[in-house]
Amino acid sequence: MVGRGYLYSVQATNPTKEFIGNLNNGPVNYGLTISSTDVTLKGFNLVGNPYSASIDWGASSGWTRSNLLDSGSGYDMWIWNPSASNYGVCNSFTMSGTNDVTQYIAPMQGYFVRANSVGDLTLDNSVRVHNGANDWKSAILKPEVVSLVVQSASDNTFDEVQLLFGYSKNQTGAAKLFSQVVTAPSLYIPREAEYYSVRYLTDTVENPAVPVMFKPGRDGNYTIKSSFNYDQFETVILEDRQTNVFQNLKTTQAYSFAASKTNDANRFVLHFGLVKNQSVSELPAKIYSDGGHLIIDLVLVPDETEVAVYDVLGRNVFKQKLQGGGRYSLNLNIPTELLVVRLKNLNGSFCQKLLFTKKF
Repeated sequence: MVGRGYLYSVQATNPTKEFIGNLNNGPVNYGLTISSTDVTLKGFNLVGNPYSASIDWGASSGWTRSNLLDSGSGYDMWIWNPSASNYGVCNSFTMSGTNDVTQYIAPMQGYFVRANSVGDLTLDNSVRVHNGANDWKSAILKPEVVSLVVQSASDNTFDEVQLLFGYSKNQTGAAKLFSQVVTAPSLYIPREAEYYSVRYLTDTVENPAVPVMFKPGRDGNYTIKSSFNYDQFETVILEDRQTNVFQNLKTTQAYSFAASKTNDANRFVLHFGLVKNQSVSELPAKIYSDGGHLIIDLVLVPDETEVAVYDVLGRNVFKQKLQGGGRYSLNLNIPTELLVVRLKNLNGSFCQKLLFTKKF
């Protein structure tokens, strides 16, 4: 059927794909459905570029998409990125895309759209272009866009979310289309009972904090990298609720952390203003390993301080409150491994990674 999208796989490496028949030309209509046995996939339709040229999802004419679900004054389409092992989404109005997906849909490329009602998706020759056929470059960063990309250190698969500011009112955004690759990382934004890859928001005053959920897919190490126009945002802080670390993304754009599949998905919060309960300063503490013991030096810290230790999988292996003004030697019953040690009290915090060597 002309315009239908297909999922397929081949056993051969770099196979030659053969198509028989005349090249498509002129208007193409594809019937949309909204029924699905999976509520989270209701309205999603897999369609395909029927032309031998790329097509422009952001073309000003040539599309009839009135039966699609509105999103940020435009319409969303999702394309699978095999390098990320995730879907990326691009909006026809903002032209902003996640996971390296742009407005250009390559010849014979399958893509998802989301229908709001039964009807036709129609396109004609005016949507065709002669660029973007193999364009997997990242989209140009636009003002008032905050992007977070999480990448696995194990296999370099990744996922992305975006916040777009400047709308007259907060809107839902582009739905998160979850990967079928169980080991792929997933980054998404919750709102009520729905999950999104892109949110459309008014400003940072009305939205001072935005939760960001994360599922690792596999146990291991990950890095979140941010990108945004520094002049547009006075404050951008990433909070790791699991380790209680607050990182200023305007000074350090990347945040590395360990994660386990058993971790709570409600792990991160993006802050655009004063962070409640955030430590106001870095504690003048020292953390090091000595003779198989973990040394916590609180000589210059007068207040009671909580020490929490996490392993490379993000699991809490030790937690205790220590009196200020002293130096403590902790005997951890764990093997040699990389640890994350976090200190926190009402006046500040301190976090450090170190290789702990257990001596027997």
